[in-house]
Amino acid sequence: MGETERNCQQNTLIDFIYRDNNLIDSFYSQIFSGNLSAITKTETISDEIATGIDGSIKVLKGNVATKENSSQTLTSNIDPHDFKLLNLISELNIEIINDRLMNCPEKKLVAIKGNLIFRDYAMLNKLIPFITESGMIPGFDSPVIPNSRGKNKKFTIGKLMEKMISFIPNNIEFELITDTDESATIIIKEEFLTLSPNEILISYGKTLPSEWTVVGLLDANCSNTIKSKCEFKNNIDDLSKVYFEMLNEDKTNKFVIRPIAIYRHISY
Repeated sequence: MGETERNCQQNTLIDFIYRDNNLIDSFYSQIFSGNLSAITKTETISDEIATGIDGSIKVLKGNVATKENSSQTLTSNIDPHDFKLLNLISELNIEIINDRLMNCPEKKLVAIKGNLIFRDYAMLNKLIPFITESGMIPGFDSPVIPNSRGKNKKFTIGKLMEKMISFIPNNIEFELITDTDESATIIIKEEFLTLSPNEILISYGKTLPSEWTVVGLLDANCSNTIKSKCEFKNNIDDLSKVYFEMLNEDKTNKFVIRPIAIYRHISY
C-alpha cells in the first residue's frame, strides 16, 4: 500500500487591529444606498400539543387524542459589528497590490500587504527626558553643537529630539514597509484601534508580528509648488514647508495611506 496523504484544510478568521468606522459608514452608505445599523434575525419555533377528550356517550367512551400545533416567532436584533466591514470589502473587490507604490494610481482604494511599525510620539516624549538623564542611549546627553559652552551645552541631542517630537501633531502612527521595500505613512486615529497604544507597545514593541493588509486610500506627498497671491501668507507657507520637511526627512517615504481597515488572517 502506498502512503496516505492527509490534506488539512485550515479555517481562517480576520483579526482587525484598526477599523475607521466613519469611513466604513460613509462608503457603505454610498455603495448600498443606506447604512446598516442592525441585522434582524427571525426564528419560528413549533410545538405539538396533545390533548385527550373523554366521551360522555358509551360509544365514545375512551380517549380521543388530538394534536394542535403551536408556533412562536422570535425576533432579535443583532449588532452587525464586522459583518458590515467584511461585506464592504467583499463588494469593493480590491485586489492585493504586488507592484511598487510609485506605479499605483493616486486617489484610488488599494489593498497593500506589508509589515507594520508602530510609533507613539506622546509616550516617546515622556520617555526622552528619562533616557537623556539616565544615559540609556549613548549620545543623547551630548550637546547638539560640539564643544559648546554655557546654555548651548545644555541643549543636548535628547532635548532636540524632545522638541521635535512635541511638534508632531499626530500622537500615534503606523508605517507600512511593503514587500517591495517601500514605505508609507498610515494616518490613524486612536479611537479606531482595537488595541490601545500601551497594549501594542507592551506586547509587541515597535514592530507588529505577522504580515498585515491595509485597505485604504493611497496618496503621494504633493510636490507641486503652489504660491499664494499674498506675500505674507507665502511666508507662513514657507514655515509650514520647513516643518513638513523636518518631519519627512526621508525622501523615499512619499506615500500616505488613509486606512479603512488594517487586518491579518489567523487560523483555527
